Amino acid sequence: RRNLDRQAAVDAGVTFDRIEKDELANNAARVAELTMMNRQRYGASARFEHNETVLRQLLSEGVDVRCWVGRRGDEIVGVCLGFRKHDRIYIKSVGFDYTALGERSSVYFVLMFDLPVADAYAEGVRQVEFGMGSHEAKIVRGCESRNISSAFIMTDPELRPEVAGLLEEYSAQRASMFGAEPVLAHS
Repeated sequence: RRNLDRQAAVDAGVTFDRIEKDELANNAARVAELTMMNRQRYGASARFEHNETVLRQLLSEGVDVRCWVGRRGDEIVGVCLGFRKHDRIYIKSVGFDYTALGERSSVYFVLMFDLPVADAYAEGVRQVEFGMGSHEAKIVRGCESRNISSAFIMTDPELRPEVAGLLEEYSAQRASMFGAEPVLAHS
């Protein structure tokens, strides 16, 4: 399947590479735009300014941010954004120009799986964390699905009820996407 995805992307005129540091900073607006469009497409809230600001801040702080890109000519038409921390690569977001690529594109798997895994292998990294989205497609590609727990510490007691409500809403949305019941524990 991997070779079919790659060949379909090549046939569509898409080439792939990884950008980081200065080149990523120079393309931060396009990366933010594509990831925002992808989040909005699937009903998640996203603001262009927020995405770009966070990306630029991570870069300015020296975080090992990676961005695998798909290009058609000089235009970036797909991105996969992640970072390396110690012995893991964490994939955080993807984004696509659906006008340029169409609704169903093999570019997704090349960017989201093949390139990060190839880089991890080349660097001796033993784990790539892909996150929760598109879990069924990820399982077909060899990913292992497992439960994830999160903790959020709110030091301002006045904000705790508001934050707890937002976290419960978010948990319920994520759980419904995966056909599960949210497990909530807060104090």
